[in-house]
Amino acid sequence: MIATLAILILAALLLFALGPLLLRVVGAAMTVLSLIALTAGDDLEGNIAFAVLGATIWLAGHILTAWKTRKWKSRLAEQLVTGTPLRVLNPLAPRQPREPDTAAEDAEPASPNPAPAQQPRNTHAAEPVTDHFGLWEKEFSLWKRLRERLDG
Repeated sequence: MIATLAILILAALLLFALGPLLLRVVGAAMTVLSLIALTAGDDLEGNIAFAVLGATIWLAGHILTAWKTRKWKSRLAEQLVTGTPLRVLNPLAPRQPREPDTAAEDAEPASPNPAPAQQPRNTHAAEPVTDHFGLWEKEFSLWKRLRERLDG
């Protein structure tokens, strides 16, 4: 009995530690393999379902990784979650308190001193917007100048 419980706990710890990485790798592999099979002319419906399942597993791995590390490992996964109705699954989104029930407000008299506004639960500072194209241009110009110095 105790050995079975220990094995289950060990399996849960391994799944928690390696699960997100395993989900991302397996999901990506499933998607790529099914797309390769589609180009080879295999069964259309089965391979599309396999690709969708793989993409879903891949996205679940990224959501779990973001939940564990509090940052996204993939910009594509971040955009899929934050820019679509999947934003309810976003582990990094600040959670807003529920709106108070209007019946409860009617039952209580209004206090002369209103309570201060609640602070958002997400205390992480917003990351500054990075101009990736500008950084790329700067890096490219540095390489170009270095090459001109070496050639000249």
